[in-house]
Amino acid sequence: MDALAEKLDTKLRHWRPETAAQVRERVIEVIELADDDVLDMMRSRAREQEVLDPLDEQPPIPVRCGLRMLAWLRRPAR
Repeated sequence: MDALAEKLDTKLRHWRPETAAQVRERVIEVIELADDDVLDMMRSRAREQEVLDPLDEQPPIPVRCGLRMLAWLRRPAR
C-alpha cells in the first residue's frame, strides 16, 4: 500500500468521527475531480492565500465623515 494511503488510514482511525467523515468526503471529491481530469479547476488553499495576502496588505480606505453626516445619521426616521 502507498505510504500516503497508509498514513490516511491511520489518521482516519485516530481522528474524531466527525473529522474523519469530513476528510473522507473531501478525499472522495478530489478523487472524482481527478477521475474527470478537472483537478486543476479546484482552487487550492495556497493559491487562494496568494490572492488574499496582497488584499490584506492594502491600507484601509479612509472614511470621511463630517459633523453634517453624523447629524444626518442621527435624525429620526420619518
